[in-house]
Amino acid sequence: MIIFEWILALLGHVGLACMMFNHVHAFSAPSGPVSRPKKKPSELFVVAFAILPIPLLVYSLSNRNELNFRSFWNSVAVYILFCQIVGGYFVLRRIYRALTNRLPVMAIPNSQIMLDLEERIGEPLLHGAKAKFLNWIPGNQVKNLQLEHWDLHFKQLPPDLDGLRVCHLSDLHFTGAIDEKYFQHVFELANQGEPDLIFITGDILDEKKCQDWIPRTLSKLHAKHGVYFVRGNHDLKIADQETYRQSLLDTGFTAAALHGWIEIAIGDAKLLVSGNEFPWYQRPEDLPAKPSDPNCFAMLLSHSPDQVGWAVRRKIDLMFAGHTHGGQIRLPIAGPVVAPSCYGIKYASGTFKIRETLMHVSRGVSGDEPIRINCPPELSFFNIFRDTN
Repeated sequence: MIIFEWILALLGHVGLACMMFNHVHAFSAPSGPVSRPKKKPSELFVVAFAILPIPLLVYSLSNRNELNFRSFWNSVAVYILFCQIVGGYFVLRRIYRALTNRLPVMAIPNSQIMLDLEERIGEPLLHGAKAKFLNWIPGNQVKNLQLEHWDLHFKQLPPDLDGLRVCHLSDLHFTGAIDEKYFQHVFELANQGEPDLIFITGDILDEKKCQDWIPRTLSKLHAKHGVYFVRGNHDLKIADQETYRQSLLDTGFTAAALHGWIEIAIGDAKLLVSGNEFPWYQRPEDLPAKPSDPNCFAMLLSHSPDQVGWAVRRKIDLMFAGHTHGGQIRLPIAGPVVAPSCYGIKYASGTFKIRETLMHVSRGVSGDEPIRINCPPELSFFNIFRDTN
């Protein structure tokens, strides 16, 4: 029984540390409660909090040589009891989600194809000591790419939009740790899908030294009705934001967050596209709700899934997001542990229905840390159909 109590307390403690980590990353913004200069100290505090049980455990074992809560100070015993309660809550919540988490009936996965891009390209793709070291970890999928194809069905879809095809890319993270050829191949695959629209939902560039990749790689992307993007928190690492944004616009891309509703006429239908870069950039608070016109269909690009409530209030039909990377490391049974979201791991990746809004959260194409365990990078295509049933 003592072992079970310890496990429950440890789960509660680790769960609290992960929750703090998720919220630090969810709210880190220049004008937010956790500004960029405060982010690293906040992360160090979370790490210190997470490893606190280790010296306490050493103290307990050195004094009693057994796992017994009575060996701790009375004040610590109260926290241990609290962690047991919290641990029990986390376990029950995970079981509940596993039993109730179902794909929306309107979202049908068609196929998933796993590709080894290093094998396809025929050249080493990782650079730097850290990337090469992490590559030795068994099961690291950082050089892989999973092609996902979805069919989405909407009763409110105007007839002239029936069969529209969208390609979604997110979290490219140009750092130099993964070779430029990796991204060139990803974009070739995106073009081969012949999408009508391509959406990029933030965290494109991490390192200024990779800025010249933009004209060599991103400019190759093309879609019938255009390529649209929003920026994310890692894009803020680039000091000269105006020049950076202009380099993206020079590729022919459209900045979705700068124009309110962008109206695309397709037959008699009006496809409305907008973007949300909050909390890292200004949020378009004045964006009106989607018109009640039955010939209108609204899509939103948002770096963070945390903006889904904002999207619901504006009657967005389909929202695309990223930022969470699917957790990057997904444990067997337990799934992801950390995700930079105020919702924790709830929207780590996948397709969700929130009231009348359907949201897809991508695991991303890459990451600032080159490690992926049971969570491969993702390139997704969506066939959008009118539901006539």
